[in-house]
Formats: sequence, structure tokens, C-alpha cells
Amino acid sequence: MKTITCSDRVYYSELSLEEANVRQCWKEGYGVKKGNPANTSKIGIEKYSTRMGCTVHMAAAYVIARRGIGME
Repeated sequence: MKTITCSDRVYYSELSLEEANVRQCWKEGYGVKKGNPANTSKIGIEKYSTRMGCTVHMAAAYVIARRGIGME
């Protein structure tokens, strides 16, 4: 894993974190489907946030999950 050290903080490259997450999912038997999270917050606010009574972030996660299983 590539690291960049700046004073007392360690930063990992985004690609190496993504690779680690995918590797761990496959080890534990989960499939991985990558998706584009564009506009999920806006869609979540408009469609689900008030109706479901959840936060914007939860609604965005719901939109991403729906995209992952093929629902629109």
C-alpha cells in the first residue's frame, strides 16, 4: 500500500484503499459492483429523504444500493 507521510499524518492513496476494500470483500465472499455516485444526494433528497424520514446521506446510500441491484 502506497503511503505519503506529511508531518505526523499518513495519507494512503485512494487507489490502494479501493484495492484493499475490494480484496477484503472478495476474501469474505461478497461480490463487488462499482458504480458512479453522481447526483445521489440530489436524487435522495427529492425522492426518499422526506418520505422515509432519513438523512440526506442515508437517502444517497439508498439510491446507490438501488442502482447496484439494477433498479432505477
